Amino acid sequence: VVDLVGLLIGLVASKKLGVASTQANPRMLLAIYGSLSLLEIGAMYREIACVVFRQLNFERATLVVDEYVESGVCPSPRDIARR
Repeated sequence: VVDLVGLLIGLVASKKLGVASTQANPRMLLAIYGSLSLLEIGAMYREIACVVFRQLNFERATLVVDEYVESGVCPSPRDIARR
């Protein structure tokens, strides 16, 4: 659903900004594309950073064992997710 809403907003914005015409300003197009790409990357980073796994995969288990060997303290899943 969110993809369709984004597509609709993009279509409306392109009509309003004149991006859909054949004489669109390439610099404006590049600025819009760059801005939206950075916004998407930031949103994806925040989305992924919020995920906390309750089970350990091999990579996370390695982090837990390394931390335990170094400090003698077993980190919580939330601590591992922050890395």
